Amino acid sequence: MELKRTLEEVNSLYSLEPELRDIYVEGSRDKYFFDWYLHRKGIKTVAVYQIELIDMPDEILVKHALPTGSNRSRVIALSCELAGRQAEQRRVLCVVDRDYEDYCPVCKINPYLAFTDGNSLELYSLTPSVMDKFLLVALGGFKMSVNNFITQVGNILERVFVIRLVNERLRWGMTWVPFARYVEVDCDHMAFREEEFIRAYLQKNKKWSQRDHFKKAIDDARMSLLPDLIRRIRGHDLADLILLIVRQLRRERQFGNAETLEACFMTAIEASDLEVQSLFRTIGALSD
Repeated sequence: MELKRTLEEVNSLYSLEPELRDIYVEGSRDKYFFDWYLHRKGIKTVAVYQIELIDMPDEILVKHALPTGSNRSRVIALSCELAGRQAEQRRVLCVVDRDYEDYCPVCKINPYLAFTDGNSLELYSLTPSVMDKFLLVALGGFKMSVNNFITQVGNILERVFVIRLVNERLRWGMTWVPFARYVEVDCDHMAFREEEFIRAYLQKNKKWSQRDHFKKAIDDARMSLLPDLIRRIRGHDLADLILLIVRQLRRERQFGNAETLEACFMTAIEASDLEVQSLFRTIGALSD
């Protein structure tokens, strides 16, 4: 088992070896994805590490007003510590999912911190070229056009995201209800029974008496959404919804679970799809 580095050791490392070019990420899947991209682009000077390799006590997270128990918080905390400890700018990047940062920011921006272009890494797959490849190769074709598919999927996921966002903004800490139970799909159309879902969600969490307040917050949150689709939906919800579609319309395709399916459509991403994105341009500059 590899020993964890302390913050003092990390700080000393970059002070003594300023030529190092490193990326820190939340987990193993993120590391594998960035490793693949760097390999595909022939970038050999940049290394990728999981945040688990750094000893990050909860008191450091509290110091930076970050939620405890989260790898995302630990990566952000590392960026904050580097920004405060390093006398000169180093070529180190701490990459996290954007999550709700556009709407409920939890951290201050610093030179070492970078966010995914969408709300999560998985959403780099939600483009016409990637989804067209997935629908054709993984599903053996699909009656709905790829643009119509993305539009209808995006419409449902945006409504789900708004409901999640309101829970974050109100700080109610409600237990989630699987939204896919309230989605109907056929070859031409998808529908989300939103009112029925909200009722089930609030009743499960004993908040039904505050439904008017919640629905007003939904209207307000919807008005604040950014125009870019991948900044107003959640990546894991995309996998849950597509798994439902597969099980309803392509039952012969056995993906097992949403995580397996998610990995499948992420493999349809090409390096050329990523190199135009802001995060990956930053990574490219890191290697110069």
